[in-house]
Amino acid sequence: MLPIRNAVLPLLLCLAPCAAQTTWIVTQANGVQSAIQGAAPGDVLLLPNTGGFPDYSPFTVDKGVTIRGNGCRIGWGAPGSSANVHELVVAVPAGQRAHLDGLDLTWSYHYAYQSSIGMRLVINGGSVTVQRCSITCHNGQAVTVQGANVVCQACTITAPGMPYAGGPGISAQTSYLELSDCQVVGSDMTNWLIGVHVFRWPAQAAVELMNSTLHAERTALFGGNYTPSPWGLPAAAGACGLNVAGASKTFLADGTITGGNSGPGVVGATALCNASADPVHLANVTLVAGAAGGLPSTGPVDPSAPLARLQVAPPLQRGVTSTFTCLGLPGDPFALVIAYDPAPVTHPYLVEPIWATNHGFVTGGLLDASGRATVAIPVPAQPSLQHQVFWFEAAAGTGLPMHATTLAGGAIL
Repeated sequence: MLPIRNAVLPLLLCLAPCAAQTTWIVTQANGVQSAIQGAAPGDVLLLPNTGGFPDYSPFTVDKGVTIRGNGCRIGWGAPGSSANVHELVVAVPAGQRAHLDGLDLTWSYHYAYQSSIGMRLVINGGSVTVQRCSITCHNGQAVTVQGANVVCQACTITAPGMPYAGGPGISAQTSYLELSDCQVVGSDMTNWLIGVHVFRWPAQAAVELMNSTLHAERTALFGGNYTPSPWGLPAAAGACGLNVAGASKTFLADGTITGGNSGPGVVGATALCNASADPVHLANVTLVAGAAGGLPSTGPVDPSAPLARLQVAPPLQRGVTSTFTCLGLPGDPFALVIAYDPAPVTHPYLVEPIWATNHGFVTGGLLDASGRATVAIPVPAQPSLQHQVFWFEAAAGTGLPMHATTLAGGAIL
């Protein structure tokens, strides 16, 4: 392992001081927006978790800053707020990447409903990485992605719907989306009685993909379930776990996709619904149809694609050694790199879009007889490394094009 350590340590130590950076500590509940306005791209905003209900008011991220919350809650307080927009909005200029870490977007008071409806994460363009965040929105989608490059790692994303109009957990259009170690849940069916009129909102998928690319590892997707109507509406279907449409491409490994359960006498929801021309590429993915009698999948599927995967444990932390594990087919060559780029690009030698066109090489070799390689990377106990963000990516395969992994790593604790 000594050559590996010698290769990666100078990269970590050099990169941290090279990025001129100011750290802002925000203490006022309404102070995040002004701190963003004063910050420069590359700066770090620390939001202490004060135990507030919530800790900080919603804000808009319009530049490539890192915002770390340590579990702090973002939302509108009760009952004084008259806000009717419950969103954290991110729109980052080209060439920059924003990073959100440790934010709780699960509670926000809505004065009209007189209850919490949670918070929606809206990403309108640019490159954004989201790590260790909890997102819940009762009114529509929990996360919307439009024309953006987004990575979510170790996040829980839920769109419960009830008692309001539901939506998919994630809706992505004309975007590139990566999910690793995440759980995403679409909303269950919602029933209302308004005056003398009965209304129903159908169950929703965990992820709706339109003209986009999805690349996921170790992620669980759950479609919404049928909810009986107390006003006698007929039984209906649950939702697909994943809906793929348009000119989309999808690569899924080591995960589970579950279709929603349907009402009595109605066929259960399909786990994977693919309406695109490109097959959904699967490696060790379990498809669970909704009860009763649903299908595992519809549309073209490649059930045993030779996808490469990358995981890291424990999370990057100063003074701690993390083990990076690359998975693929036995005997395949692999390469592990640090990915500097703010956005993924296509490359003729690789199947999936990759972030590592500009990169720092860490190590390479052959996967063993079990199809894996492990790399020990000790993170130096350097104060300058705290809050720095380092993303790693691997590629593996016996021939061209090779397969790329999702990103692994993130902010150093």
